[in-house]
Amino acid sequence: MSRPSRRGVLGGLAALAACAAYMTMETAYNAAFRQQCDAEEAGNKAEERRLDAVQHALAVEQEEPLGVIIKTMATTPAGRAAKAAVAMTLVQSTLAGEPMSKEDALIWSLAEDLAGKPLVPPS
Repeated sequence: MSRPSRRGVLGGLAALAACAAYMTMETAYNAAFRQQCDAEEAGNKAEERRLDAVQHALAVEQEEPLGVIIKTMATTPAGRAAKAAVAMTLVQSTLAGEPMSKEDALIWSLAEDLAGKPLVPPS
């Protein structure tokens, strides 16, 4: 049995940190989206535009940690579960929370397999 290299351990830790950062931003993005929907319903165009800008900034910020996540091989159960949770944020789903296409359903299923548990897209 080989021991993990120092570089591999540090890369894995960096990827886990990137997953945590990404998911924090995803939660903020989803909150801004819900608030934007409320502003739209209330007819508050200025707030809609502000929240759209917040979402755009968060999406741009997510690019860096997502790049780290994509480039790093998940080699531990925790790493695979974290990467699978990130993958779930990219699955398109209906308002009822169901995958929108067969492709999305396959990604969802694969993410759950990798995580070793049922997953729910973040709200």
